[in-house]
Amino acid sequence: MGPWPLGAVPPGMDASQVKRIRYGKGPSDLSPVTCDFSGALSAVDDDGLNVGFTPQAAVIRNDCGLTDLYVVGAPAIDPEDPTRLSVWLAAGSVGFEYLISVTVQSARGQILTRSFIIPVIMR
Repeated sequence: MGPWPLGAVPPGMDASQVKRIRYGKGPSDLSPVTCDFSGALSAVDDDGLNVGFTPQAAVIRNDCGLTDLYVVGAPAIDPEDPTRLSVWLAAGSVGFEYLISVTVQSARGQILTRSFIIPVIMR
């Protein structure tokens, strides 16, 4: 994946499929972002996130440089809604955007990935 300009999406990605976190986060914020897998999970009856599988998260900075925004701990499945999980993000550099892609496994074996872009801004 190559670099992308601020406000755009990475090359080859469909803008309608990538959530953009409008207000971003500050570099000193520890911020949660919720990923909703309900749409994809609804394609298979009675499916939910597999609580025995540790969700994976990958981070790419928009200039493809070394990423300085990171995921704190493993993404956590919401105990009240097993179709959603929270990703906690820390650090990052002002003026950059980061693509975070979260991959999960469903109880019925689907492997699903959802991606979002978050800018780091001065607060």
